[in-house]
Order: sequence, then structure tokens, then C-alpha cells
Amino acid sequence: MKLSVLLLDEPFGALDEATREELQCILLTLYAENTAAVKNGQEAPHTVVIVTHGIN
Repeated sequence: MKLSVLLLDEPFGALDEATREELQCILLTLYAENTAAVKNGQEAPHTVVIVTHGIN
């Protein structure tokens, strides 16, 4: 199933360190795929909305 929008509300708040790092890697992969698509003149394939109070 392909999702059109990924909504994350405080996704890192209650995670252990290993799971947090895995989620960060997943999000960085999505970002890289979006960047590559835009660079090639295509529409970004992912929309991710993250709600957080901790920007770090």
C-alpha cells in the first residue's frame, strides 16, 4: 500500500535509542528520495508532516 501522506505526532518522544535511530534513518531516506525526485524534475513522492516540540 502506498501512502500519500505520513502524519507523525511527537514520533520520537517515547522511543528507545535504537528505535529512534531507525526512525531517523527512515525519515532521512524519504527526504533523500524526495530530493532526488525534485532534482530530476519529478514530483516529490512523499509528504511527511511532523508535529513536535523538540526540534533537535
